[in-house]
Amino acid sequence: MWQRGASALRTEPALVAFVALAAIAYSVFSLVRYEQFAHGFDLAIFDQVVWHYSRFEAPASSVKNLESIWGDHFSPILALLGPLYWIWEDARMLLLAQALLLAIERRRWGAYFPLLIALLCVKEGMSILAVFLGIYVMTYGALRKGLVTMALGWPGTCSSSSC
Repeated sequence: MWQRGASALRTEPALVAFVALAAIAYSVFSLVRYEQFAHGFDLAIFDQVVWHYSRFEAPASSVKNLESIWGDHFSPILALLGPLYWIWEDARMLLLAQALLLAIERRRWGAYFPLLIALLCVKEGMSILAVFLGIYVMTYGALRKGLVTMALGWPGTCSSSSC
């Protein structure tokens, strides 16, 4: 992993600098909003869910008054964030992880579509994100991939009930 990062730094220093700046910008923006109590309801739910996952417990939510969040939204992918709470048990860790994940983009198409399908199966609201992701992909000149992304994300094409 470190070799790949060092290789990217040598071959694409501008890209690495942009990714680092984007991660920092996303982090600062999220943390400022957090300090201003601008995240609220959703962040509280995900904070509790990831906290429970970090303890290998069922993902309960007192915010939604549920013993298991799976009854409301089945999002097992959140379990992958549990180990982050072993490092720092704070909702801001989720914001930092989000910023880092949003800043990295390497155009690895082999994993792109399986991950897109997984995203669409996580939560029904992700279809609109996929449509805009398709537009984003098209800005890189990947017209067909962007159109396929948009088609998959078009509301009703692939939702959590049909995947």
